[in-house]
Amino acid sequence: MVLGIFVVRVRDASGAALCALDQGAFSVCIHKMMDSEEWRDRAAATEASGLLEQSEFADILEDAGKDVDSCVRSAVYWAKERTREREAQDTALNAIQDSPGVPSAFGWKQTLIRAGDDWGLLRVNEIISDPEATPAKRAWLEKVREDAEKEWTKRTYDRDRQINWEE
Repeated sequence: MVLGIFVVRVRDASGAALCALDQGAFSVCIHKMMDSEEWRDRAAATEASGLLEQSEFADILEDAGKDVDSCVRSAVYWAKERTREREAQDTALNAIQDSPGVPSAFGWKQTLIRAGDDWGLLRVNEIISDPEATPAKRAWLEKVREDAEKEWTKRTYDRDRQINWEE
């Protein structure tokens, strides 16, 4: 199962892609992983569950919070944090896309850097490629994208180090 991969960044992108393609199949996958005897499956499912509908997400977090394994319980925090980050990222990207130039978009820079992920970076690329984006906005976004990429790499590396997925 792709969500059982031991690299946070790969799991995160894979889960988002699967959910975007077929949320029903993604939900089935998450529930099967939550029923696994293997703690890694349950932890990975917990982390990815933030992509589900809110009621289903809450049920999974409740179960994960009662799990016998501390790594699964710690995944609850990551799942909640990723959900908040995705919401902040979407808000920032929508505001940046709708802004006519750098001055009106500038306030969203730190939000995007702190909350950005691979899917957000793809959206930044789309905004940069927009023929209506000004040269100044494109140049500014290229720097923001670079900073967001570094921060996302650091956050996922730190998360990988928190849990020894290969024990």
